[in-house]
Amino acid sequence: MHTWNDFLKLTDELSDINLYHEEYGSGEETLIFIHGFGVSLYTWRRLVRPLSEQFKVILIDLKGFGKSPKPEDKHYSVYLQASLLVQFIKRQDIKKMTIVGHSYGGGISLIASLYFMNRDRERLKRLILLDSVAYEQVLPPFVHILRIPLVGRASVLIPARVQVLSMMKEAYLDEKQITKEAVSAYSKPLDEPGGRHAIIETARQMIPADLDKLSRRYGEIDIPVLIVWGLEDSIIPLQFGERLNNDLPDSRLEIIKNCGHAPQEEKPKETIRIFIDFLNSH
Repeated sequence: MHTWNDFLKLTDELSDINLYHEEYGSGEETLIFIHGFGVSLYTWRRLVRPLSEQFKVILIDLKGFGKSPKPEDKHYSVYLQASLLVQFIKRQDIKKMTIVGHSYGGGISLIASLYFMNRDRERLKRLILLDSVAYEQVLPPFVHILRIPLVGRASVLIPARVQVLSMMKEAYLDEKQITKEAVSAYSKPLDEPGGRHAIIETARQMIPADLDKLSRRYGEIDIPVLIVWGLEDSIIPLQFGERLNNDLPDSRLEIIKNCGHAPQEEKPKETIRIFIDFLNSH
């Protein structure tokens, strides 16, 4: 299990993993989007067009997800994912950036932000977190099951579409908004070589050994931070968003009513409005 010190070493070691990404727009400032557990950059589809009119938008698939490589190795810790994100940003020489992270991707974004605060501060201008992983909590059932050794491996016998639909039903408040297209988009990578292995290893290594120590450092992130939360989020309840808002020195919390764990999917118009207001005022 990696720790912060391991993460610093990983960022200095050139990885042979090239993360799949897509770019839109050509603004002077860059928004980098990091998706959550079990999904892909597809989750941002409804935000791309309006935001790319003003900003350069980069969507990234994490290692093991979407169209990124899915090697059958043991290197799927949250710190490893954060190191790959930092290396991507350095290779692309991205400046004046805002990192946007959802759920598990929010946890990765917090770690990367701490890195830039201490090592390369000029690159990072803002941070946006949606229903973000940040503290110790009860894990949602679909993650807990994958972490159980024998049960997790047996999950490969369950069709990917069934697994994805079950996960989305936990994430959405309004299940009627779950489309066949979304289920298909998130299921396809699971059926690819290494797909099941990647999601199981990510679930097992989701919680860093030094999470409590790490969370006490959030106060170092003194850039403007927008925190967006679905009021009815049952996966990461609002209390964690409120705690994060208290721990970050320059943050604001926006709560979206009648919304579950994924505002960018359930309430895209409200999410875009909140994003643009924040980005234009900071």
